[in-house]
Amino acid sequence: MSQINESNTVTKKEALAQASTSSKVRLSTKEIAISGLLLALAFILSNIKLMPLAAGGSIAMISMIFVSLIGYWFGAKVGLIAALAYGFLQLALGGYVIHPVQMLFDYPIAFMCLGFSGLFRNKKHGLAIGFLVGNILKYLCHVFTGVVFFSEAGASLSASLSYSLVYNAYVVPEVIITLILIPILLPVIYRLKITTLDNSQA
Repeated sequence: MSQINESNTVTKKEALAQASTSSKVRLSTKEIAISGLLLALAFILSNIKLMPLAAGGSIAMISMIFVSLIGYWFGAKVGLIAALAYGFLQLALGGYVIHPVQMLFDYPIAFMCLGFSGLFRNKKHGLAIGFLVGNILKYLCHVFTGVVFFSEAGASLSASLSYSLVYNAYVVPEVIITLILIPILLPVIYRLKITTLDNSQA
């Protein structure tokens, strides 16, 4: 009986170990290299600011599409990891911090939302839908931190929410411009995908 119990215990441990191993996200060299390239492009474009704002944020070039593209190509897990890393990069190289909660929701968590594009990779118009969903979630993160910021300045909750909704609308122009350009960019994106992904799998 004790041998049977020991055998069952070992079997359970092995099953747990296998489940733990399978749940880990292992990035291939190709995924790391391409993700790094796309994040670099996103960062360069994000620094071409059309209109920097006094309390953080700016209207920038079409930078966020390159972050969303990682999830669209490789799936949500890889997309979320890459977008999270991009959030920390933005924080480290020019972040505007006034509060720990604001720091988390304005940078790591907000940018990580762009990785949810991977959930729509197999849908019709998946890139546009994923990009829009990711940016809506990102906008809500910024609104939350805006409420924290304006509340710290002494505004009421309702006033803080109103100010934050308006102030953080700076993300809207880039989103609209990108959504308009996505149909134009799709042929280039598909050619790039074939060149970088499909050929490397051949």
